[in-house]
Amino acid sequence: MSKTKRQRVEEYLIDQKDILKILPFERKLGFKRGIIYKFVKSNRKLSRYEIETIDKYIINKINKYLDEESD
Repeated sequence: MSKTKRQRVEEYLIDQKDILKILPFERKLGFKRGIIYKFVKSNRKLSRYEIETIDKYIINKINKYLDEESD
């Protein structure tokens, strides 16, 4: 069974929390300070908008990486 966007994003953030620079990542996405930090540290639920934004960002980065690989 495939995962939902929420599951993918939440798992990604939890898996990458040790190497992810959260504040710059929040700025890059245009989020208020602490949105992702509070999720990672305090298990605060992310909104649907935040999930969508993070998911699109990750997918765009992966696609860009794969496109560069094929060149």
